[in-house]
Amino acid sequence: MSDVTIGVLILILAAFFGWGGISMLKKRKKVLYEWAHTEAKVIELLYAREEDDDHTAEYRYKISYTVNGTVFENVFKCAGERIIGSTFDIKYDPSSPKNFEANVDISQAYIGAAVIAFLFATGLAYWAITGFLWL
Repeated sequence: MSDVTIGVLILILAAFFGWGGISMLKKRKKVLYEWAHTEAKVIELLYAREEDDDHTAEYRYKISYTVNGTVFENVFKCAGERIIGSTFDIKYDPSSPKNFEANVDISQAYIGAAVIAFLFATGLAYWAITGFLWL
């Protein structure tokens, strides 16, 4: 495989992941700025997997929250333990309150976008340098 082909493949890969990254960034911004917030209450523990060899834990809780007088129950997954009866802030979609997110942080999306930009620039530079040397 020639150097030019490798550069083109890197560019295609960066464009593909860039498209996905931009979609993720748009969704995160919408959740952060357009969704409303309320408090959710932990009702019961549904599933627990303690830390294992890969040092990850997973917990699933049934939670409830109220939007405009209607009580919604949903499942919340997290890596840390929660106390039954405790509350925490969530964001919910005003047009469909059953959709919610907790721990809304847009910085992850910006980090992903920066990685994609770096890949794209690297692929472009690689393609330009090897393309000129090849000619």
